[in-house]
Amino acid sequence: MEVDAAALARDLAAAVRVPSLTGDERPVLELLAGLARDAGLEADLHRHDLTALRAHPDHPGEEAPRHEL
Repeated sequence: MEVDAAALARDLAAAVRVPSLTGDERPVLELLAGLARDAGLEADLHRHDLTALRAHPDHPGEEAPRHEL
């Protein structure tokens, strides 16, 4: 399989233009999922129950404040 360097550069440029601060990554993930779908791949973005995750006794904490995971 040959890598399309121009397409890779184009997609990377599109991704870095999307604001994606830690804790608010969904917009860039949606872009990447769209690129994956365009390439014939299956992308699965889903929402986690942060309240339940945080309540679990083994929850290690978070690297930044976030409203979704």
